[in-house]
Amino acid sequence: MKRFLSDALEEYEERDFKDLDLSHRSMTSNRFYECDFHNCNLSEANLKDCRFVECRFSVCNLSLVKFREDCSFVDTVFESSKMVGIDWTAVSWPAVKLASPIQFRECDISMSLFTGLSLKEIAITKCRARDVDFEEADLTQADFAGTDLLKSRFIHTNLTEANFTHADSYSIDITVNRTKNARFSLPEAISLLYLLDIDIVEEF
Repeated sequence: MKRFLSDALEEYEERDFKDLDLSHRSMTSNRFYECDFHNCNLSEANLKDCRFVECRFSVCNLSLVKFREDCSFVDTVFESSKMVGIDWTAVSWPAVKLASPIQFRECDISMSLFTGLSLKEIAITKCRARDVDFEEADLTQADFAGTDLLKSRFIHTNLTEANFTHADSYSIDITVNRTKNARFSLPEAISLLYLLDIDIVEEF
């Protein structure tokens, strides 16, 4: 069932929003608590000072959404959603660096920015995450299992205890990133050797 969503200064609790077209729309100072968004289009929407607490987005389009001035998330999950080209550095993240307040499952988050963010324990599982910038981010204990990371950038990134099992197409220089106790699976893990100053000899 479709439900009206105000442009500003409203609070919603335990509401289901389905099949809404919010593309190119501006919303200011809305608060969402334990709300579900299903099959909603927020592409190129402008969100200012909006807060999402324990919300879930499933089968939504949030591509090129702009988070402006004090937008924040707490325990919010994105599932099977298209989220291309989002600048996550514009979000207001908590000062206390605990577990990541967002998680992605089977989403397309390509061409997005996480530069310099502290998102410990973030889950980006079974996602398409091509050309994503993770430079100087703290992704301690992050879960990238099953994710396509083609052309994504890991530079001075903290990947301590991160999980890359069954992830593919990643290029991670272990000399400039922190990878202590990170987990990788074969054959993809062979790519870690290609950036080292060594010769790999194949014998038959």
